[in-house]
Amino acid sequence: MRILDRYSLQTKAIFVGAIILAIVLIVLVTRHEDSRSRDIETVSNAKLLATALERYYTFYRTYPEWDKATLDKVKFISDQGVNKDGETIFYTNNIVWPEDADITLAIQSDDYQLDFTVHNSWPAWGVTKSKGGRCRVMKEVNFLCADWAK
Repeated sequence: MRILDRYSLQTKAIFVGAIILAIVLIVLVTRHEDSRSRDIETVSNAKLLATALERYYTFYRTYPEWDKATLDKVKFISDQGVNKDGETIFYTNNIVWPEDADITLAIQSDDYQLDFTVHNSWPAWGVTKSKGGRCRVMKEVNFLCADWAK
C-alpha cells in the first residue's frame, strides 16, 4: 500500500498547494532580501567613495575636478585628480554598482554630491515608503535620504 493512497484527493491538493505556496514565499523573500542587500551595498560603496574624496580634500583643501557624470566613468582618484595618473591613489573603482541604483556624481572644488536610488523602505535613513527613495552623500560624508516624491 502506498503512503499517498491513504489520503483523499482534496487532502493531496491542499498538500501540493501548500508546497507551491511555500516555494513562492521562499522566492519572494529571497528576492526582497537581495534587493535590501543591494541597497546596503550601494550605501556602503557611496560612503567609501565619499571618504576617499574627503581624504583628497584633507591633503589639497579642494575636491578633485569632475563634471557631473555617471560613476562608472570614475576609474580612480589620484593626487592628480579623477582618472589622472599620480603617485597617491585615494580611490579605485573596482566596485560593481547596481544598474538600478541610478548613480550620479557631481564634484566642485568645495563640495560634492553623490546621488543614488534605494529600492526599499529604510526608516532610519528617512525612506519610509516601500517603493524606496533617493539618497545623497555629500561634503564631510553627510548622508541623507528621502521618499520618492509623488
